[in-house]
Amino acid sequence: MIPTTKNGIPVDVADIVLFLRQFREEFSDLFGCQVKDLISDLAHSYKEWKHNRGAEPNWQAFRNNINACCYDDGMPCLFDDIEG
Repeated sequence: MIPTTKNGIPVDVADIVLFLRQFREEFSDLFGCQVKDLISDLAHSYKEWKHNRGAEPNWQAFRNNINACCYDDGMPCLFDDIEG
C-alpha cells in the first residue's frame, strides 16, 4: 500500500508536486506549462473528489503524465514505475 498524507494524497505525489512548484522557474517554458496544466487538472480532480464526492483522482495517470513530460524534456523520470 502506498502511504498517503492526512488528506488522502499519496505521499510521492504530494512530494513531487511540492518539488515541481518550488522549481517551476527553472524548467523550460514547455515543461513548465505542461506541469502547470497537470497540477491544475490534479487540483481540480482532488477538489471534486473531496468536496463533491466525485471519483478519486487517478494518481497513477498523474505519475505517468509527469514522467512522460520529463522524458519529452530530456529529464529523468520523477516517479518510479509503480502500480497505484
